[in-house]
Amino acid sequence: MADKRITELNLHTSLELSDVLPVVNSSETKKVALGGVNTFIRNQDTPLTASGIVVSDDILPQIGADVTLGSIERPFKELFLQSGSIHIESQQSGELTVDIVNNLGNLDISSGGMRLVEPGNSFIAETGSFQYISGSMTQVGDYLRIGNTISTGSTDLSGSFTASLQEGYIWLGDSNNRSTPTPSSSLLPDGLVSGSEQIDITQTQNYGDVMITGSLNGSALTFTKGDSSTFDIELGNDFVQVSYLSTYSTSSQQLIQSGAAQVATFDSVWAESGIHVVNGSELTFDEAAAYEFKFIAKVENSDNAVHEVWFWVKYNGENFPNSATRMTLPPRKNSEETSSQLMTISITGVAQNNGDYIELYWTGDSTLISLHADSGNTVVPSSPSIIASLIRV
Repeated sequence: MADKRITELNLHTSLELSDVLPVVNSSETKKVALGGVNTFIRNQDTPLTASGIVVSDDILPQIGADVTLGSIERPFKELFLQSGSIHIESQQSGELTVDIVNNLGNLDISSGGMRLVEPGNSFIAETGSFQYISGSMTQVGDYLRIGNTISTGSTDLSGSFTASLQEGYIWLGDSNNRSTPTPSSSLLPDGLVSGSEQIDITQTQNYGDVMITGSLNGSALTFTKGDSSTFDIELGNDFVQVSYLSTYSTSSQQLIQSGAAQVATFDSVWAESGIHVVNGSELTFDEAAAYEFKFIAKVENSDNAVHEVWFWVKYNGENFPNSATRMTLPPRKNSEETSSQLMTISITGVAQNNGDYIELYWTGDSTLISLHADSGNTVVPSSPSIIASLIRV
């Protein structure tokens, strides 16, 4: 081939790695394959100064885990990814890896955990919200909440909890699961009015899952707040205070005079609230109201003849209309064994005034009639001569 200038050679556009290039080495012209030049250049730490680099395949480091893309002094300004994810291997072999993925506009970070290790760092969400927190979250320090917080399930608080509430209002959940301030008066039935009597007893009312403890004053529940101030919830006359009395006599009571009215007396009490025994016979009501009263008496005849006995109720010292009961007692069985029967009275009536009282009176046609009490024995307990049971209805 005749010598030609390089500019006179034909243009070769389909390069192959086996193509040969001339190269001058130590003042001698030698040849080198194009593939050898390509390998040599890739093995060099050669800066890329082109204004733009376009690749159509993967970019892989020659030695894994020892290559850095950019540096603190010379960082890349921006990093754009069309799709896929950023996959970060752990520095410790066998540990969890981290994947960062764009999932329909949401940033998905799959990892074993996430920490902010620099002092003063924080999460700031201008809009939107944290929708899911799987597992536990520990908050150390102050927590400032602005806006509404919706919790589903139970919430345990350790330490103090402060909330600004409005006096006289109760917070109820609405259809949007939000707390709505509701006046406490709107929760009471219509027509409730304030009472005047002062009954200082402790009352505990259960409203579903909320336990409220207060002091009942007349028809109002009085509550004491943390600052020692109080507020009332009016209950009205429809609120019924439980009143009861269960009393009895441990002594036998002989009829003193045949045909004369004699009052039955009581010397012992099983239970009482709002009704009391006064002067041994007067069953006294603290409040005007309707009451049911029952009497049971063991009537004994020690005579060998038939006798009649009557029982009735007196209200404030006057005979209570249509309250009398008559009983016929058979004669004794023998000189050592008397005859006996149980007398019962059950009446529902109304105490018109606070402090009204009732009494049980009786009489008979013989002084050998008595209200008998048994002392009992080691097996059977003693038996009262008379029992009275009263309850507010």
